[in-house]
Formats: sequence, structure tokens, C-alpha cells
Amino acid sequence: MYGRKFCARNSGRCILMQLRLLSLRGIGPFGGSVSIDFDRLSVGGLYLLDGPTGSGKSTIIDAITWALYGGVAGGEDSTDERVRSTHVSAEVESFVDLVFSVEAGTFRIRRTPAWTKPGNKNPTAPTATLWRLAEASVESGDLDAGEVLETKPSGVTPAVTALLGLNRQQFVQTIVLPQGKFADFLRLSSKDRTRLLEQIFATAVYRRVSDALQERARAAERTIADTRERFISASDDLLGTAAPEDAATLGDTVRGAVLPREVEGQLRARFSELVTSAERGMSAARRRKEASDRAEQLAADSLRETEELAKRLARRSNALERRRILLERAPQIAAVQTTLNMDAKAACLLPLVQAHAAAEVRLADTCRRLDVLKIDPHSVSEGTLADARRKLVRLNELSGILAELMQLEEQVAVTTAQQDVDQEALRALGRQRAQKEEETAAAEQRRQILLREQEVAASRAAHLAGVQRDLEAAQHLGEQARKLRGLHSELEECEVHVVQLTQAFQDARSHEEALTDAWIASTAPQLAVTLKNGVPCPVCGSCEHPAPAPAAAVLASREDVDRAARLREAARHDLSDARERLAGVRTQVDELTPVLSGLSADQVEEGIAHAEAEVAAATHAASKAQALQSEINELSTTAQRLTEELQALASQTAALDSAIRERGERLAADQERLSAQREGYPSITERRAAHAEQLRRQRETVDALADLLHQGAQAAESEQELAAAIAESEFADASAVRAAMLPPPDAEAARVQVQEHRDALRDVERDLAQPELAALRGDEQANVAEAQAAYEAAHADANEARDRAAEATSYHRQIAAQFSRVETRYRAWQEAYHAAGASVRLAELAKAGPASVTHVPLPTYVLQRRFEHVVERANEHLTGISQGRYELVRTDEKEKGSRQIQMGLGLLVIDHLGDPTGDTFRSTRSLSGGETFYVSLALALALADVVQEENGGIQLDTLMIDEGFGSLDADVLDQVMQCLTNLASSGRTVAVVSHVEELRKIIAEQIIVIPQPDGSSTLEVQA
Repeated sequence: MYGRKFCARNSGRCILMQLRLLSLRGIGPFGGSVSIDFDRLSVGGLYLLDGPTGSGKSTIIDAITWALYGGVAGGEDSTDERVRSTHVSAEVESFVDLVFSVEAGTFRIRRTPAWTKPGNKNPTAPTATLWRLAEASVESGDLDAGEVLETKPSGVTPAVTALLGLNRQQFVQTIVLPQGKFADFLRLSSKDRTRLLEQIFATAVYRRVSDALQERARAAERTIADTRERFISASDDLLGTAAPEDAATLGDTVRGAVLPREVEGQLRARFSELVTSAERGMSAARRRKEASDRAEQLAADSLRETEELAKRLARRSNALERRRILLERAPQIAAVQTTLNMDAKAACLLPLVQAHAAAEVRLADTCRRLDVLKIDPHSVSEGTLADARRKLVRLNELSGILAELMQLEEQVAVTTAQQDVDQEALRALGRQRAQKEEETAAAEQRRQILLREQEVAASRAAHLAGVQRDLEAAQHLGEQARKLRGLHSELEECEVHVVQLTQAFQDARSHEEALTDAWIASTAPQLAVTLKNGVPCPVCGSCEHPAPAPAAAVLASREDVDRAARLREAARHDLSDARERLAGVRTQVDELTPVLSGLSADQVEEGIAHAEAEVAAATHAASKAQALQSEINELSTTAQRLTEELQALASQTAALDSAIRERGERLAADQERLSAQREGYPSITERRAAHAEQLRRQRETVDALADLLHQGAQAAESEQELAAAIAESEFADASAVRAAMLPPPDAEAARVQVQEHRDALRDVERDLAQPELAALRGDEQANVAEAQAAYEAAHADANEARDRAAEATSYHRQIAAQFSRVETRYRAWQEAYHAAGASVRLAELAKAGPASVTHVPLPTYVLQRRFEHVVERANEHLTGISQGRYELVRTDEKEKGSRQIQMGLGLLVIDHLGDPTGDTFRSTRSLSGGETFYVSLALALALADVVQEENGGIQLDTLMIDEGFGSLDADVLDQVMQCLTNLASSGRTVAVVSHVEELRKIIAEQIIVIPQPDGSSTLEVQA
């Protein structure tokens, strides 16, 4: 549970912040692990962090600050490199683990610094983790059961700042007052105090606002200057087209203008006149261009008409010449046409001539075929053809009979081959039956043998369960024997270890006794070290010490005796543990010895081996019996299969034998029929081949006879048709018809020649009949050169006019655009000038410029109001501590000894008792060390109060003060302690870091830092 809970009420809400638990290892001088329970320490509200100078008291404050923010409390004067301890082993990780509570809940932070592990070249990066814890986890100590919120240093520090509402600078100025930094705030110059207060109160935004206003004002001024320069540049461009005397006068006026209103009126009118003049020039140039364009068009029309007349005259002359040439070639073309007419007539008779010639050729071919067949063509008649056809019919009928017989012959051959195959198959079936009968007998014989072997193996396997129990008993006895053997070895080691530890204990006790005697003998030298002149001796009370014992006579210290006692106690504890272990081993040996019944280890192993052999034999017999049974079953199945196969073979043999007998009978009848039909040929196939040749020759004879009779009739008919057609034509005979025929290429060329002459003559007549040529007489004149010269002169004049018009238009457009740009840039200059007024005014006020009445910059004004609040709260504490003597006051004057011109954050001390005539004002640098301490304490308390109020009531329950109490006299120390006690009574926990003896008596709760001989430290908590 919480030791103390603190609530700061502000704006209707209560916010709590409390340190709960700190654990660290390998940090600063703390090489080992230490832990501080702030819940226990904060019960009374006030505790002391005590220890010699340099022992590590400030390290506790650094560890808290480093855990929260990743940086130590010393700030710029310190370094994070001293976080990792030099007293920790290289392989041990350093860490700080802090638990704290705020209104949002309880949280835990664990950080580790960068360190280089053994064997690594590069250091391990620092780590940081933030958890949210349940209160039950804190009470039970199970700190790993929380919810992880952040796992990287870059995320943990901002998260902690958000939870506390304080950054590190605020934390070390209001909560933790580190050594060497306590009085900094009091002694700071006005400028440095301004910078610090900006960080603490986060008022840098006002400085940024002021800087932003200044930058805006400078930007506005730059905008005005830029727009003015752009206006001048545009004006120069416009004046570059004006007359030199006008450009010089107007340019000086423009560049001399500082304000926009200085260029209004006459100057802008002069600019407008330049545009108007350019517009008048453009209008005149355009009128001249239009007149030149009309003259050019008239000349172009005249040139085009003259060129057209010249072209028509040339076309008429060319057409007349072409007609003359065509008329001269007319007789030649008429002769070609006559030849084409005879070719056309011959073409009509040519098919009859060709048909008669073809009939004669076919008749001659048929006669040659009959000569090959040894038949006289002149003896052939219709009767001869009829006899030949009757013989062909008889031969065709015989072909059908021979085809059927040939199929039968082929079937007989196939049947004979099948008969041979089946007879061989019948013999094979006989062999298979004999083999199956032998296999059946062998299988039955083997089955009987296996039945006898299986019976013997099953009998031996029946003893397996008994021999397995014997083996388990033997193995258990073996385990007990091995365990007893190990216990005997352990018993010997324990006896030797007890003897060694007994000697070590006796040596430690002797060493302690020797150191105790030496320490007693060194009492006088130790007392002499503490004696001082004028101070009474604690033994005799004398203030004089004429012959103190020399310090060199100190043989041993109380610490040496205590250390030896601890070593002796550790040796005694080790000896006791070793004796207990020896007794336990002896008890186990006594319990196991009767179990073996006097058997040796070899006898036990022989029993195990015999039992294992019996189990193996019985197991093998069981496996063999099972395997034999499987083989017997397989043999029975095989015998059944062989019997079924023998039955199937018998059926196959009977069926095949019957088929062979039936097929043999049919085969004998077919062979007898074929033998009767061969007619002297070895086979029907050979007889059919001879018959096929005879049939072919007879068909050729019939075809040749028929063709001869048909071709003879056709030749006579075509001869009659040709003779009748020639008699009616202009040709004498068939030879004259062939002579009149032109080759196809020549005929086509002649037709093309005639057609081209006819087309050319028609085209010439058509051209001459066109209206534009028919209207010509032939005596017209067309002077193209004269018309061309007139057009070129008009065209040149028009081009010049167009160029002048384009130049005038371009000039007008350019000067109009320049005038528009001048107007636009003038308006931009004017608008920038009017818009900059507010920005410049605000910037002067924010920076305390000439327009400022207070002459106080905005950031300083904001800090003055907060600083006055801090001073008011500080005086509340200071009045009580100084018993009404001192009071702080803010001053606008520069501090003495300071060259700073920053005003408003100076401090003076009013000393109400400094002069009998009244109050005196003193510099803070004139305060003594003790006065500086408690004035700084009052300021620190006030600053913490104001920061808490400014941040919405956030309050830490602990204020850690690290220095200054040794400079206070007794009365002031009482007043300071009374102030701190009042703070504790009002709900605040105050931690005082000091080694002042008086504070040890006043403050009960303490964290005591204890330095070790090796330079490291440890601590203990008294709560």
C-alpha cells in the first residue's frame, strides 16, 4: 500500500505523483544490486540520504532522473557515461528499475545503459521499457505482470514526460535539486534566468510568436522592396521603347519614388500616352497594308488570266499536230484490219479442221493396238466384236468360281495351322498336369513337417511370462547394487570433505582469536588517533596528551575482527552442511545393504544375464511358432489352389481333344474338293492367276474391236462436215484455213494497234471540240513576262506594307503588355505597402520597439508575471526561515557586475535588519553560504509550487535536496528543518542528502550509503 498519498487540488481535479520502488545494479559506485522501498521511507514524510563524501549519495538522484528521462540530474556539468559502474563485471548488465504512481495509474520503467559485452567490438545499445502495473502486482512484488506500453528509449522518455507533466529541466529544478546546482537559480544572470524559466514554464512559444512577428515584418518589408523593384523593372522595360529624352526623364522619376503615391497622376498619364501613340501608328500601318493587298490581288488576277490564255493556245496547237499524224497512218491501220478480218473467218472453220485431224489420229492408234493383238483391222466387223464379247462373258463366270475355291484353299491352310497349334497345346496341358501333381504332393509333405516343428516351439513359448518376471526381479536387484556402489563412492568423498572443512573451521577460528587479541592490544593506538589538543580524553578526561601511542602500533581494527568472525561463521556453516550430507549418505547405505542378501555385484550381473537369455529363448520360440503357423496356413492355401488348377487343366484337355477330332474331319473333305478343281495346276491360286491373264487379254481385244468400229465412223463423219464448210467459205482447203490464222500474240497486237489509233483520233477530236479551244482563232497573243513583272512589283510593295503593319501591331501589343505589367506591379507594390502596416506594428510591440509604451519584449513580459508569482511564494517560505529578516524582490535594473541589457528578471534581497535606519537592498551575491542555501531553498520550493499550479496541479510527493546543510548554523538549521517538517506534515515527502551529524539525530528514516574497501558502495535502509 502507499506509504503517503498527496493530492494537489487545482481546477477541480486531484493529481498524484509518488515514487514507489527503486532497484539498480552496476550503476555508479554500486557494483551489486540495491533496492529502496520509498513506500516505507515516506511514512514519516522526511528521510535522510546519508554517507561519506563520494560514496554515491548523488548517484541515487542520478539514477531516478536517468530512469525517468534517460539523462542524469547533473545536466551539462555531468555525463551519462558515469551511469555504468566500473565495479561490475564486464559480462553483467547494468540497469535501473523505478516504480512510480500518478493519477493515471502505477508505472514501471527499466533502463539499461550502453555497454560492451566481452568478445564484442561494438557496444550494446541502451534499452528502455515502460509498463503499466496493477496495484496488486506492486504489493505481491510480481513486477513483470504489467502491460508493456513502450519498448524503446525514444518512446519511453516522451511518454514519461506526458505522464508527469514535467520535462527533465523542470524536474531537476523543482523536484530534484542536484549537487552543485542548488543555488544556480538564485545566482543566474537575468539572461540565463530568462532562458531557464522559458524551459521550466514552457513559455518559449511567446518568444517564437515574437520571432514570428519579426520575421513576418521583415518578410513584409522584403515584399515591399521586391514589389517596388519589380515595378521599376517593368517601368524600365516600358521606357526602353520611348524616345531617349522621355525615357531618361521618366526613368529618374520612377527610380526616385519611395512610396506608391509618388508615381500616381502625371507619371502614369505619361505611360498611358506611350500606349496611345503606339496605337495610332498601328492603325496607319494597317490602312496602308489593306491598300497594298488590293493592288497585289489585281496584279495576281491579271497574271493568272494571261497564263491561262498561253496554256489554251499551246493545247490547241498540240491537238492539231496530233490529228495530222494520225490521219497519215490511216491506210496502214486499214491493212491491219483486213488481216484481222481473215483471221476471224479462219477461226470459225478451225474447229472442224482440228476435229477431223483428231479423228484420223485416234483411228490410227486403234489400228496399231489390233496389230499388237495380231488382228487384221480390215477383217473386223460387227460379228467379230459379238464373238469376242461372248467369250469374255464365259471367262468372267469362271473367275467367280475360282475366287470361291481360292478362299476355301486359304481357309484349309489356316485350319491346318490351327490343328498343329492345338495339338501342341494338348501336349503342354499334359505336362502342366504332371507338374501340378508333383507340387501338390510336395506341399502336403512340407505341411506335415511344419506342424511337428510348430508344436515344439509353442510348448517352449508357454514359459515366457515366468522368465520375464524372473528378469524384472534380477534387473531391480542390479539397480540396487549400482546405487549402493555409487553411495559408497559418495560416502568416501563426503568423509574427505568433512575432514577438509573441519580443518578450515579450526583455521578460521584460530585466525579470529588471533585478530581479536591483536585488536585488544591496539586499543590504545586507536584511541590516540582520535585525541586532539584541548579536547578531553574519553578515558582519563585530561586535555593534555603528552605521550599518545603511535598509530603504527595498530595491529588490527574492529572491522578486521568482524570480517574474521564472518569467515569463521561461514566455515562453521559449511562444516555443518557437510556433516548432515555425510549422515544422509550413511543412512542410505545401511538401508540398501540387506536388500542384496550378501550377493556380490558379479553374481547379480550373472543372474541378470541368465534371465535375459531365458527370456530371449522363450521370445524367439514364440516368434518361431507364430511364423510356422503362418507358413502352414500358406501351404494349406497353396494345396487348395493346386487342386483347383488340376481340375481346370483336366477340363481344358478334354475340350481341346474333342475340337481337334472334329476339325480333322472337316479338313479332309475340303482337301479332297480342292484336289479335283486344280486341273493340272499345283494350286487353285496358280490356276486363278493364269485365268486372270487370259481374262485381261480378252478384255483388251473387245475394247480394241469396239474402238476401231467407233473411230472409223467418227472419221468419216468429220470429213464430210469439213468438206461442206470449206465449199461455202473463201478458202480452198484446210491448208488455206490454217494459213489465214494469226498466232494469238500477233492477233492481239494487231487488235491493240487498231484500237489505239481509233482512240487517239477520237481524243484529238474531243479536245478540239472543247469550248475553251473551239473559241480560239489562233491569232491571239499572251504576254506572260509583262504580267509577271507587274505582279512581282505589287507583291513586293504588299510585303513591305504587311511587315510595317506587323511591326506596328507587335510594338503596340508589346507596349500595351508592358503598360499592363507596370499597372499590375504598381498595384502589387501599393497592396504590399498597405498590408505591411499591421505586421510591422505588431513586431515593434512584441520586440519593445519605438512603438512600444512599456519597452518590455513579449517573452520577458510573460516571464515577469510568472517570476513575480514565484517571488511571492518564495517570500512565504523565506519569512519563516529567516525569521522575517529577508525578502526577495524582482527588479528591472541590471544586476551589478552584469553586462546584460535584458531587463525585468533581476533579483534583489531586502534586508529588514541590515541597517538601523531602515531596509537595505542587497545583491544575491552578497549573501553568505548559509543564507544562499536557505534563500535558494525558498526559491526552489516556490518554483516547484508555481510549476505544479501552472501544469494543472501535478505534484510529486518527494523533494530531494542534495547539499547545503553543512553551511547552516544551529538556529538557521532549526528553522530550515522546521520548514521541511511543515512540508512533510502538509503531505510532502522531503529527502535530505547530507552527511551532517546533527541530521542523523533529527531524521529517523535513513538511506545509509556504505563505501567498501574496493571503492564500490552498498546501502541499507532504516525505516
